[in-house]
Amino acid sequence: MVPENAREPSNSQSPPAPRKRQQWVDAAKGLGIITVVYGHLYPPRLYQVHDWIYLFHMPLFFMLSGMFQKPSAIASGFWSFLKHKLSCRLGPYLMFSAISLALWFGVSRRFLPPSELHSWSEALSSLVLGRPVINGPLWFFVCLFCAELFAYPFLKLPRAYGLLAAGLLVLALLNPWFPPEDHPGLFEAGVALVATPFLLVGYFLRDAIAALATMSLLKRCSFAVIFLIPTTIISMHHLPISMRMANYGNLPGFYAGALCGCAMVICLAGVLQHSRLLCSIGRASALIFALHYLLRQYVTKGVKIVLFRPLQGVDQSAFFAAIYTIALIAVIMLLDKLFVLAKSYALRMTRDHEPSSSGS
Repeated sequence: MVPENAREPSNSQSPPAPRKRQQWVDAAKGLGIITVVYGHLYPPRLYQVHDWIYLFHMPLFFMLSGMFQKPSAIASGFWSFLKHKLSCRLGPYLMFSAISLALWFGVSRRFLPPSELHSWSEALSSLVLGRPVINGPLWFFVCLFCAELFAYPFLKLPRAYGLLAAGLLVLALLNPWFPPEDHPGLFEAGVALVATPFLLVGYFLRDAIAALATMSLLKRCSFAVIFLIPTTIISMHHLPISMRMANYGNLPGFYAGALCGCAMVICLAGVLQHSRLLCSIGRASALIFALHYLLRQYVTKGVKIVLFRPLQGVDQSAFFAAIYTIALIAVIMLLDKLFVLAKSYALRMTRDHEPSSSGS
């Protein structure tokens, strides 16, 4: 979901990029994807934790994506930048869309109520328009693609001007002539405009963000608590938030709460960066993001059967939502490991056959 770490930029006006992969980044992505999965499985009647999660979990991924924009791709010109983003954003979107269509129409439709069934034309048109109905979380790939295109002119600016542009964009979104509320737009363009300031903050303040994760342990814990307080207060006094549905409540409050929540997660990631399990989850975050919503019904039913629970009503508690989250992430990570093993086996078999083919 977040590109590989950028190299040092050649343009002195561009902010410096980290030289190597940082563990806290994987930990932050791990925390973020856990909240994404848990938020989709959390009982809808328990709104407080649900609203708290939705305030910052998607802005976090936009911010992390901004941190690792490649200066070389930005400096190479718009068409090269566009080609790169088409490959790394819309490529996975199309691949996972094909997988979703195959699984949905081959298996899932047999277990769904009539109200949730979709025709081939509806499913295909929604995918073409970037508003998938059969695997909703795929919206992020399209939205991130649009946000990066919107951010491109500003990414070439010096830091001060880039941050000023982010602030001016927020002010523009407050204009009553441009109400983004409840209007995601074609290809998530409306949501992408709201997400662009998070991407710019991640790019131009990457050093400050990294400092939150690398300061002393006591400071990391203290700042995590400090940022937790305003995040919680804002979520309690805010309308239900869903970036995908373009529901932001009070937009200035949304930005303030989201930035505080992102800073809280970054501090926690610094504390937990040595957790191999959390970092492994973070490295598999793109796959988890793309498949968890599609596989959730199979995993939850499997958990119910294994735990010998009635099939009705057991998922209406925070505890079982946590169990489902753990099981769902474990299943997808197992699939990821199997894919890696199959790929390495295929490469090894190819190498083993190379000498004989060349000798003949």
